[in-house]
Amino acid sequence: MEDQIASSKSIQTRKVVDCFADLSCLIRQRGCRTAEDNRIVRLRTKMQLEQNREEMDAQDRFFSESIKQIHDNRDAKEEDFEMLQQQEHAKVVEQQQKKNTNLSSKDELRKIAEEVSGFIELQEKDMEEFDSCPGA
Repeated sequence: MEDQIASSKSIQTRKVVDCFADLSCLIRQRGCRTAEDNRIVRLRTKMQLEQNREEMDAQDRFFSESIKQIHDNRDAKEEDFEMLQQQEHAKVVEQQQKKNTNLSSKDELRKIAEEVSGFIELQEKDMEEFDSCPGA
């Protein structure tokens, strides 16, 4: 009978050991699966971060180029405007010189001086308006 009890205890112990071995194997498998899932999540996160960086860099380049183009266009318009102003000023000076050669009275000199000063005032007003424009 003692052999039977010992044999029964041995069988129970064996079952418990087998159960723990199975449980240990199951826990190890789940741990490996969890570690692999975590590795995949880290990899995907890293890839997403890199993609976001590339998109932000592309947007930064686009906006920088757009701003540069706007500045270049504005500078070109300013140069054109200044050239027009200089041409108009040269025309007035030329007209004044032509009139000065034909002057016969002080009234004509005064009239030309008024025209020149009026033109200069107009130029100054145009420059003020141009400078006050948004984006100038």
